[in-house]
Amino acid sequence: MKKFIPSFYSKNIFEINIDFFLKNNFKYILCDLDNTLDAYFNKKPSQFAKNFVKKIIDSGLDIIIVSNNSKKRVKNYCDGFDAQYKNKIKFVSRALKPYKFKVKKFLLLNNIPLNKCIMVGDQILTDIKFANNLKISSLLTEELENKNQFISLINKKIDKIIRRKLLKRNLLKNWRDIYG
Repeated sequence: MKKFIPSFYSKNIFEINIDFFLKNNFKYILCDLDNTLDAYFNKKPSQFAKNFVKKIIDSGLDIIIVSNNSKKRVKNYCDGFDAQYKNKIKFVSRALKPYKFKVKKFLLLNNIPLNKCIMVGDQILTDIKFANNLKISSLLTEELENKNQFISLINKKIDKIIRRKLLKRNLLKNWRDIYG
């Protein structure tokens, strides 16, 4: 069960105050794309996603989109950000979460210290397990849309069972409780 426990919890990524990341010494926000930053069916960033990424970058933080989706999907999505921001967004596609090796290699090649990273995602079996495998902090969100790609349906059913157990054991720490 330990490998499924997130460091923090939030209803969604957009309610998180950027100061939370700064006060907790996070410099790199590794962010899942589908149903975390945006709905999986959005080909281009929503205004919510654009505003959030703008706040992150304007605060001096870096965002790295870490997705199990294809390079084409992730690159096309990132190309939808305003020019001044899209060049500052890095991404790892086909990340193979929950396995850590592809993202760990990316982080090492880019001299990114693990202790300055936090993974934000909506799935326990991929995003949170990945973060725990990599030994970095994590923030679990609810999915933005109740619609999912077919490939995620089984994971979502298991995810609900694990979430219930985490809630029952009081193991989901709201970011606001830590933020103050």
